[in-house]
Amino acid sequence: MKLQMIRKTKDPGIGEKYDKKSHRIINQNGTFNVQRVGRQSRIKDIYLLMVTTSWTNFIFFTALYLIGINLIFACLYFFVGVHHIEGVDHTTGWKGFADAFFFSVQTFTTVGYGSMYPDSFGVKAISSFEALLGLLITALTTGLLFSRFSRPTARVVFSKNALITEYKNGKKAFMFRMVNERKENLLETNATVILSLQNKTSDGSYSRKYYNLDLQIDHIYFFPLTWTVVHEIDEDSPFFNLSHQELKDYDAEILIIITSYDEAFYEDLHIKHSYHIDDFVWDKKFKKAFYTNDHGEVILKVKDVHTIE
Repeated sequence: MKLQMIRKTKDPGIGEKYDKKSHRIINQNGTFNVQRVGRQSRIKDIYLLMVTTSWTNFIFFTALYLIGINLIFACLYFFVGVHHIEGVDHTTGWKGFADAFFFSVQTFTTVGYGSMYPDSFGVKAISSFEALLGLLITALTTGLLFSRFSRPTARVVFSKNALITEYKNGKKAFMFRMVNERKENLLETNATVILSLQNKTSDGSYSRKYYNLDLQIDHIYFFPLTWTVVHEIDEDSPFFNLSHQELKDYDAEILIIITSYDEAFYEDLHIKHSYHIDDFVWDKKFKKAFYTNDHGEVILKVKDVHTIE
């Protein structure tokens, strides 16, 4: 059956026509391959970025921000005169600046050991403002930490490759595998899989067509082990009679949306992933990732979700 005879699905919100050939739609980390320009940056955007960024970036930028603020106030104290701070050991040079920095940290965090304290109106005014700013930033940082810890995030791991391989009755199937890396249970998990094909039109532009793939099982009640999502390639499949080279020419990409209910946070989760044609592997199969030990316990080897043979 020709591809033109397969019923397309409507544009899922990504667009159908492009001036030039585009890269993959969804990156492997689940983000869209879209660069936004000309938008106005807002403080709320920075807050959302700090909530959603990785822990490594969060710790780095938070530390950089806090150190930067204290360096600014240390410069102000040094400019006004470190000798106006009682208890400092040095009033000039780098040692004097270091004492001003340590005084700034104590003021910012409202620790106040008592060994150093302001002794002029200028230093008192600066330290009062810094103490109030420190309370505000501490509250903001605490809110960010709470938002990060309370935000439900999925740790669903997808196999590195998607397979096109022999399945049943001599027919082939497209499949990929995933596993819940966390111990917390995911319930009522659903999978939606869309094939995207891109080709050049007569006017020189590029067009994307989308095909919703029928799955052998698109819903499971429990997700304690691996789940291999399978699309059988029959006469009604957009994969039917398409060779490896033809899929490459079409720049084929599989778009995946997983929805599930997080039992720990009592909230719904939405997970995005994609497989580009370069991630496809032919005529292989997934190695079983779990077994039962002598005590009757099911042992799941999470890393084996990627293993093919």
